[in-house]
Amino acid sequence: MRCNNCLRDYDDRLDVCPYCGNKSKSKGLDVKPVIKKEKRDKLPLRKRITDFLHRNVGHPSPVIIAGLLVLALTSAAAAIPHQPQEAPRRERPQEVDLSDKIHQATAEARTFSLDAGGGFSMIDSQKQLHSYRITESEAKEYDLADLSDEAFSMVQYSFGSLIGVKKSGDVCMVKNYTTRVPQYSSEISTWQDIAQVAVYFDHMIGLKRDGTAVAAGFYDDYFTADEDGYYREYRHDTSPLHVSGWKDMQEVITADVTIGLRRDGTVISTEDGIQEARNIAALSQGCNPSTTCFLKKDGTLTQVEQNDWQEAAKWGRLVEFCVSDTHMVGLMEDGTVTAVGKNGSGECEVSEWRDIVAVQATSGCTVGKRADGTFVIATNNKELERSFNRLVNGADATAATADESAEPSAAGDMLSAIENASREEKTFAIGESSFTFIDSGGQVHLFEIKDTAVSEISVADADNQGYVSLEFSPRANGAGFGIKNDGSVTVLSNGASGVYNYEAALGFLTNIQDIVSFEDEVTFSNGKREKMAEIIGLRKDGTVADVVLRENDDTAVLHPTYDKWKDLKSITVNYLVAVGLNKDGTISEIGTPEEFKDYTDIAAIPQGDIYPGGKVFLKSDGTLLQKSDTAADSAELFSDRTGFVAFCDNGHYTIGIKKDGTAVVSKSRDDHKAPDLSDWKNIVAVQANDSFVVGKAADGSFVMAASDTTLKNNFEKAVNPNTQ
Repeated sequence: MRCNNCLRDYDDRLDVCPYCGNKSKSKGLDVKPVIKKEKRDKLPLRKRITDFLHRNVGHPSPVIIAGLLVLALTSAAAAIPHQPQEAPRRERPQEVDLSDKIHQATAEARTFSLDAGGGFSMIDSQKQLHSYRITESEAKEYDLADLSDEAFSMVQYSFGSLIGVKKSGDVCMVKNYTTRVPQYSSEISTWQDIAQVAVYFDHMIGLKRDGTAVAAGFYDDYFTADEDGYYREYRHDTSPLHVSGWKDMQEVITADVTIGLRRDGTVISTEDGIQEARNIAALSQGCNPSTTCFLKKDGTLTQVEQNDWQEAAKWGRLVEFCVSDTHMVGLMEDGTVTAVGKNGSGECEVSEWRDIVAVQATSGCTVGKRADGTFVIATNNKELERSFNRLVNGADATAATADESAEPSAAGDMLSAIENASREEKTFAIGESSFTFIDSGGQVHLFEIKDTAVSEISVADADNQGYVSLEFSPRANGAGFGIKNDGSVTVLSNGASGVYNYEAALGFLTNIQDIVSFEDEVTFSNGKREKMAEIIGLRKDGTVADVVLRENDDTAVLHPTYDKWKDLKSITVNYLVAVGLNKDGTISEIGTPEEFKDYTDIAAIPQGDIYPGGKVFLKSDGTLLQKSDTAADSAELFSDRTGFVAFCDNGHYTIGIKKDGTAVVSKSRDDHKAPDLSDWKNIVAVQANDSFVVGKAADGSFVMAASDTTLKNNFEKAVNPNTQ
């Protein structure tokens, strides 16, 4: 009998089909199969093949059955269309090209020069040339009145003689301070269209604006010639003066050999055997050039031959370097400086320098030029440092006295102290219930404050190094950020609310030098209220990145609020007011009725939050400007407002740090009691919230002023062991 369901033959005597379980015995009917799914499952492939072979072949061996199974499976697999998989693309690392920044640093480096004999010369912002002699026993400016009408673009010392390149392209011998009177001064007086000079003892190379090179002077090399000790004169066959055929050059240096950098990044030399170099962006700066080590476009150095300077081979993201007889100095893209070599005179003490745009080095001394046009010197000779700061960084360099006994320049000295204090303020931060600081090694330490207990907690960044600045909101949210020396930002605390994804903002925060943040609840025109957070990063180029976050949202938006702000050096903000300090000392503002538009010569603004009741600014001469929103007169709040280098304000009172390291507190604007800081000494920076005040001492330790003595003692015991 044949089953009308599975169409298989089975014994008529059976009531149920043995294959599918169908109970119907109907024959010849067109019955639609309706059976349970589990009972209609097909027999295993191997069983079906076996049944087929039994009916048609007989009893095949297991080997034959296995072979047929493999053949069937192979055929089925071959029938499936093959989709070739693409090999995963390997992202090519983005090549770093710092050429533009290197060229800018090179141009800045040519505007000042150092001489091993104590000479220092620089071109000011008005293109006027100034020449100084600064030693242990004297500090004076040389009279260059005959050049007062000339505009200069480059200055270069040559072992006691000073050469200047005018903007007109002419070259002149500014001063000759030694008995070696160059015999080629008449030759260089005829040069025209000169962009750069390189000088070495008795010869000079001039680079013309069209990329060709000229030479003047002579080159003699002396060797001991015979047993009697007589010297004989010997001239190199490959003289460093042989540059007449050079073309398409952008830079030259000279010593026993002259090196030229072509505009295509290749190097040419007057001497055979100089290693071929490509992708070069700059040669070494200064009067002691390196003729073997060059700066590549990616900010790394080529071969560093001196054994005890091999650390320099690991430097990266350089925009300039220079060498002396004793040490090598490198300027990083972020404005910091590093050095290697002998440090007998303190010439390598440059790790604390910030905002540097160019460096120069000579034996026993290093000088850096800041972005604001002032200079800083690295030396163990405190008398030299004092003379240098007094004379070079004075308010009016052209009027600086040549008398060593004269009073220091108050304006220049005070401005330098204010800038140092501003940097110190950013190395520690107060939250509502936290305290954070950066130690001398660039590591962040974070402390939680609960009632009177102070305990250190782990920092989110496992790497935890290279930090230069901090921002923690002193308000309730407590969001915290750290800025590293490469301009990157790390989220150190998401704040007490924990509803904002601050990490989402980091993609917009690159090349940052300062940062502020706050959280607020915003009411829109439709009446809807929404919580928002804002992070405002000040880039190193003076522009602003305003990043907005919404509650429980994983995205961040770059907002154009501050797109018109340019050339800033500092920023502060709260939910009502945003204030930016421009590099020229003026104020930019949002959210105020232009009440600060007439402010000029401002050197510092509040760090972090600016409180509505404490609109305080610090002028470059150390005077505090204070505007009060209360009926109290500003003079009554702070009777003595002069001689300050740092300050902070918590809305209730203002705290000022004097240049001598003492602290002064204003009268309170309300019923909030001002702290007693009369015992504070050697303080360099200060910050405060509603509960306590913290000052940083010159030795890196911290002091606290709080109404609770137990909290003060616990704070100083927990924090200060970590400052060493």
